[in-house]
This record gives sequence, structure tokens and C-alpha cells, in this order.
Amino acid sequence: MRLATTAHASRPWRIHEIAGDFTVEDVWALPTPGGPDDLRAWPHGPDLRAAPFTAIYQTHDEWAAEPANRTVHTVMHLGWVPDPAGGHRGQTAVPVKPNGRFGAVYPAGVKPFRYLGVHPALLRMIGRGWRAGDA
Repeated sequence: MRLATTAHASRPWRIHEIAGDFTVEDVWALPTPGGPDDLRAWPHGPDLRAAPFTAIYQTHDEWAAEPANRTVHTVMHLGWVPDPAGGHRGQTAVPVKPNGRFGAVYPAGVKPFRYLGVHPALLRMIGRGWRAGDA
């Protein structure tokens, strides 16, 4: 489920210190029940090690990695947030910083593809992988 960017901005994440000048493009609730310290078991769930990301850091309740190219510098941020039932769920945010003139228009150009294809498929993959890791 897509969330307002305030769901990311209001959390006391370490990523705010690192990517404070990035724009948060997307925030999503993840189908990953669990809680703090479950990231230490990563990659229960999807194995992102083969993805084109460079890990930035991992704490007991956050994980961040970055891909960068001539167009954009992006961060994939995963973290645990309390849920209304008293447990926790995963949440992901995608802070972005454009590189060059084309980088300023690129995020708007790919937005429909992110919302219609990339993010829904990624969320399904994360949910299936997380449930399989718990089995």
C-alpha cells in the first residue's frame, strides 16, 4: 500500500542524516509482519544481494542501499514501524537526487511505470519472499 511521504519523514531514521537533500519519491507499507531486529535475519524474504545496489548501512530496524548512475542517485530504505495491532510491519521509501539536467525530468517520466509495474511487483516479491522465509 502506498503511503504519504510523511510516513517516512516523521520517523527518526538515520537515513535522514545521510540523504537529507534527497526528495522522497515513494513510501510503501510492506507485507512483512515482524519487528526490530528481524532485519538481522535478512535476506529472509527477497534476496536483494544480486540487485544493483551498494549497501550503505544496517541497524536493528533499518537497512539502506543505493544505486547511482548519470541520471539519478537513489536510496532504497527499509525499516520497521509499529502497526496499529501492537506489532510491526516493514516500510520502504525511495529518496532520489537527480544527476544532471536529464535527471531532473527522469523521475517524472518513469513515475507511471513505477506505480503500475515496478512497485506492485516488488511488493509482491517481498511479501512472497518474506512469508517463505518465515515458513
